[in-house]
Amino acid sequence: MRIAIHIFRQDLRIQDNTSLRHLIAHNYTIVPIFVIDPEVLGRFPDQDARRTFLADALAYLHEQMCQI
Repeated sequence: MRIAIHIFRQDLRIQDNTSLRHLIAHNYTIVPIFVIDPEVLGRFPDQDARRTFLADALAYLHEQMCQI
């Protein structure tokens, strides 16, 4: 079994992600990672729309990755 770590940075799309396409095409088991920097996130109040957007985008990414 071949395992690859894929680090998501700013772009959370999978449809046009060249790296992910390569891993999928070559039958890798993919371990997706996204690191939330608490210093960056701490700049925004708890109810800030950017926090909600990020949480929603990560939830959608999780759903998509589970289908791969």
